[in-house]
Amino acid sequence: MGIPSYFFQLMKRHKQVVSSLNLSKKVDNLYLDSNSIIYDVVHSITDPLSKHEFENEVISRVCLKLLSYLQRIQPSRVFIAFDGVPPKAKMKQQRERRYKGWLTSQWLNEKKQWDTVQITPGTAFMKRLDQELVKFFEPYRSQYEEFHLSTSSEFGEGEHKLFSFIRDHPDKHQQQHTMIYGLDSDLIILSLNHLYTCQRITLLREAPAFNMKDRDKEKEKELHTLDINKLSDCITEIMGKDRLHDYIFMTLLLGNDFMPHFPALNLRTTGMDTLLNTYVECMQDKPMMLIGSIQWDNVRYFITALSAKEHGLFMKEQATRNNRNVDNTTLEKRVNNLPMLKREKEYIICPTKPEWQSRYYAQLLPGVNVEDVCTNYVQMLEWNIRYYTTGCSNWTLYYHYAYPPLLEDLAKHIPETQTLAEDRTVVTSDELLAFVLPPALMYYLDTPTFTDNKEKEKIKAKEPILVWSYCTYLWEAHVHY
Repeated sequence: MGIPSYFFQLMKRHKQVVSSLNLSKKVDNLYLDSNSIIYDVVHSITDPLSKHEFENEVISRVCLKLLSYLQRIQPSRVFIAFDGVPPKAKMKQQRERRYKGWLTSQWLNEKKQWDTVQITPGTAFMKRLDQELVKFFEPYRSQYEEFHLSTSSEFGEGEHKLFSFIRDHPDKHQQQHTMIYGLDSDLIILSLNHLYTCQRITLLREAPAFNMKDRDKEKEKELHTLDINKLSDCITEIMGKDRLHDYIFMTLLLGNDFMPHFPALNLRTTGMDTLLNTYVECMQDKPMMLIGSIQWDNVRYFITALSAKEHGLFMKEQATRNNRNVDNTTLEKRVNNLPMLKREKEYIICPTKPEWQSRYYAQLLPGVNVEDVCTNYVQMLEWNIRYYTTGCSNWTLYYHYAYPPLLEDLAKHIPETQTLAEDRTVVTSDELLAFVLPPALMYYLDTPTFTDNKEKEKIKAKEPILVWSYCTYLWEAHVHY
């Protein structure tokens, strides 16, 4: 998923980076971040089938769809990657997303033919899919110079498996065209961050993923590409030559799978404009924030400049939210728009009245130490940059809170040097399931090896709480366990 709305903001600003698939020039490397294909296939099956028949159909279609990309693109090298057990920071996001999906289904009384929560490493379905993928592609391996398949049994997110391979083999990418199937914001940021290794990168996806919906269903199946090199040129034209990595750092402040966005920096409204304008105003003649590693003095300078605008941005955001027309004509729309319909905490915070900062913490981060929140947020900034650049250095670190500190407080707690400790501890797929499954769906975890695990019982006993201040849609809400 990555940064909510990020791709659509890119499309508004830089339409020229997207085009129909053109195979007049050879694609050397085709890499597929493949989990989205499972979801696409599941949603495409409408025939009433038994559970076993449904899963057989999903597995068959996933294999055939992957093969169709290989046959269409005809690359020299192939890497097919599925999500394995991720770092704890991602596990937290998966747990929230799965709980919100289950809760929404309960509220809407939805009857699902098959629950997509099973698309999680360690479930019986994913173990079966892993086995079938290996068998299906065995006869095709010899057709390619290199063929790699990483299933959900191997730890790590799919896109990070791909870029770890790219970093480990720069000689196979420096004079090559690398095409990557997938389009979430993390994939875009990772691609931008690896242009030093890859001479050319394009992202590949069907038309609807580019918001190109067409009444002609055949046209919706057409493949389009996003040219990462052109996007890089667009960004550096605004920020200045060699400033691409500062752009990557700034996007973290808009929130992603691992960190919440600042309410004053809403990507749907003025968030990106605020970041870019502030950077141009105060940083273009200054040293970069990222020169190999994070330069915290420069980050402090930038955050301080942003914090001077925070109060005004808060008031502008409140006015925008107050004036937004919210559709509540159906139960589904009321549920989806709950964060805009139920805004009691936002009204209490009320940035137009004095001491709103104290009310921000009292309502959104009650009982916490502000310095602890800032320290954790800074840790996650550093963790994110390492994750995007060299891979995961700490598998247990995560952001403990639903909301960030205020920018004015964050600026006061920027460190002098890097502080992140390494931790290579990776949990098992059973521990992942115990952590991410909604309490009501723990039966997907009932395996003989995990029946008596204390973590399973601990998670079962917790009652999640949903909070959504400064969110637009329910799927953006935060979950407290």
